[in-house]
Amino acid sequence: MSASSNARALVAGSKRECLGCGKPLTDRQKGACSGRCRAKLSRQRKATSHQHRDDELRVLARAARQAIEALERRLGDRA
Repeated sequence: MSASSNARALVAGSKRECLGCGKPLTDRQKGACSGRCRAKLSRQRKATSHQHRDDELRVLARAARQAIEALERRLGDRA
């Protein structure tokens, strides 16, 4: 076997794939094959993080609105 066929065999046998595009990763690559894929994954992580934050803020805003409405009802009952 030549050096290039050994290299191809190693890549072909690799089960790790780029999380951005699906291409096989080399031994030194951790999760992405290129800067473009790293940036794509970073944007996806940020979007997920922002979505979770927005969901939490919606829940808190809803709870605050319900507390205000309950207080207004209680104050209206006193009058």
